[in-house]
Amino acid sequence: MAHQAAAGSPHLSVIVLVYDEVDSIEPMHRELMSVLEGLSSAFEVLYVDDGSGDGSAERLGQLASHESRTTSYAGGAVSGPGSSGSPAGSLPG
Repeated sequence: MAHQAAAGSPHLSVIVLVYDEVDSIEPMHRELMSVLEGLSSAFEVLYVDDGSGDGSAERLGQLASHESRTTSYAGGAVSGPGSSGSPAGSLPG
């Protein structure tokens, strides 16, 4: 018997590790979303910042606050729609 995902559950999760990439985050995100939106599957994008000191965490938080399919884990806390504030080392799910 095939497993069916609950309505609205992503079928694909893309995890992107980030470290000091503030200038490349937005162009990469736009291109990634363009590719993923061309698929016929529900998806989510999870960004994990590894202690960047260049503002990458803040930029990721801004992206996550405007895009329901995007979540960021940065600075030890979770940012994005429906986040619980969990430390980055204990990702939900």
